[in-house]
Amino acid sequence: MDDADDQCPDEPEDRDGFEDDDGCPDPDNDGDGVVDASDRCPREAGVVENHGCPDTDRDEDGVPDRIDNCPDEPGTAARQGCRARQRVRIEETQLVITDKVYFAHDSARILRRSNAL
Repeated sequence: MDDADDQCPDEPEDRDGFEDDDGCPDPDNDGDGVVDASDRCPREAGVVENHGCPDTDRDEDGVPDRIDNCPDEPGTAARQGCRARQRVRIEETQLVITDKVYFAHDSARILRRSNAL
């Protein structure tokens, strides 16, 4: 390509079959913020957490599988993708108990009524 036609004369075109006629490299063809060299789905916009691939939602409840506690059972986002209220919420770095834990008086022994947790 002649420099007169090259929109990026100081950078080599990456010749990857995506907008190769402009003379500019395209490090992220699908524009999802994951560079193609690390993108497992470079032609399909996705999310960083899925290495550049789109979120999946097996049960089609609108809650992405990566944050769905019940990925094979449709539920609500408020219930972390499950039908029933969740007693434990899974977060990125911790488990959060959303119900009370009952202990015997003056003891570390957990009472039977907390077993559902």
